[in-house]
Amino acid sequence: MLADRDRVFTNLYGDGDWRLAGAQRRGDWDGTREIILKGRDWIVNEVKESGLRGRGGAGFPTGRKWATVQTYASPAVPATVVVNGAEGEPGSFKDRILLRRNPYAVLEGALIAADAVGADRVLVALKRSFVRAVASVQRAIDEFRRAGWIDDLEVVAFDRRNICTAKRRRCLKRSTGGRRSRAYNRRTDTAWRR
Repeated sequence: MLADRDRVFTNLYGDGDWRLAGAQRRGDWDGTREIILKGRDWIVNEVKESGLRGRGGAGFPTGRKWATVQTYASPAVPATVVVNGAEGEPGSFKDRILLRRNPYAVLEGALIAADAVGADRVLVALKRSFVRAVASVQRAIDEFRRAGWIDDLEVVAFDRRNICTAKRRRCLKRSTGGRRSRAYNRRTDTAWRR
């Protein structure tokens, strides 16, 4: 059995102090400043070397994805880190539990990712029905602001009700911009034109 001290998320059962001070006592934010001070390239290389992959089905290497975003992000086209906490998988409750019980650890990772790719925004997408998770994330964001940790970075928790579940870039872009999202049927194969 895994010892509690070896767990990545140390408050899944919610029996510890749920505020920032409690998260810090459990080890969240321990060494984060030092990681960020090592620089963007170092962070991206560490993620590449770790072999970390996305969980979206394709298993795309996270380090390659971050390096690509880092390359193309600019002041004219800044990057945005999106934390998808919308629980799109049937019967799954992982996002809700993580964001409700360990918002500080999730946001810590998101802020490191934002620094690594040069993003100026972190969006946390949640469903309206995740009332406790939304409150927990908002409380964490407010505590970070009071602590002075996210002065120059926009961190927004918003309701996921307007984001369509289909993987459509236009839809996600509209909803993260505050507009109503709609799924558009768009034919992607061009064989029919021949």
